Amino acid sequence: MKRLLFIVISLAILVENAYASETLVIAGAGPSTEVVRLLAREFCATDDGKDYHMTVPLKSIKHAGGLRWATGEEVFGRTGRPMNDKEKKTYPQLRELFVAKINIGFAVNKDVKVTELTKEQFEGIYTGKIKNWKAVGGPDMPIILLGREKTEAAYTALCKDYPFMRNAPFVRRYKKEHQIIRAITKTPGSIGFSSESLLRAEKGCVVLNIKNFSSGQNVGLVYDVEKEKRPVVDKVKTFVNSEKWLNVLKSNNYLPPDKM
Repeated sequence: MKRLLFIVISLAILVENAYASETLVIAGAGPSTEVVRLLAREFCATDDGKDYHMTVPLKSIKHAGGLRWATGEEVFGRTGRPMNDKEKKTYPQLRELFVAKINIGFAVNKDVKVTELTKEQFEGIYTGKIKNWKAVGGPDMPIILLGREKTEAAYTALCKDYPFMRNAPFVRRYKKEHQIIRAITKTPGSIGFSSESLLRAEKGCVVLNIKNFSSGQNVGLVYDVEKEKRPVVDKVKTFVNSEKWLNVLKSNNYLPPDKM
């Protein structure tokens, strides 16, 4: 009996050590790339994470690709927004772990020559009361509002934080993040919103400083419920909920994620 117990304990230790020394590749959505890379670096520097190696590819395989990734051999996939109802029905075995809120930013076409707005000016533009950039210190040029679909995550977050956005008189709406960013760079007089980090990486637009504005969308990881007993899953969940991670987010200009 003692010999059998010894064998069981030895096998458990071997399994634990095998998982503790594994390399994890976390692929998925573009908007979460940088914050997940930050998470991987900070987690692997802790006692719980020192025996793991996490690779976060720069190349995006999109949000949907991150969901599919988590159903394969890898532990985690990377998401660019919360899963919608359709995705939850398609992948009932997946569990979400929000790691941060990505700041939503607003940008204008570079010809607008406006770099900041007051909260009142921002509201005036998106309620249609302010129709020309001249009214906020810009050139005599009509304001072209570019938006996203009503069910899109960033737009949903904006409507929650700023209800007047629900009736914004958009000239055009876009399905994809890269589409609206490209449209801002190509459309004179335009203003639109997206992940702030992606907007800042685009040379053809100028990110606005809107006083007293703050909004974001949850991004993070997904994992298969069958992998929930893997030690790394519990360790990462514990780290994401730690005070240390909250301080890292704050020092890197990220917002804390909503509680699940």
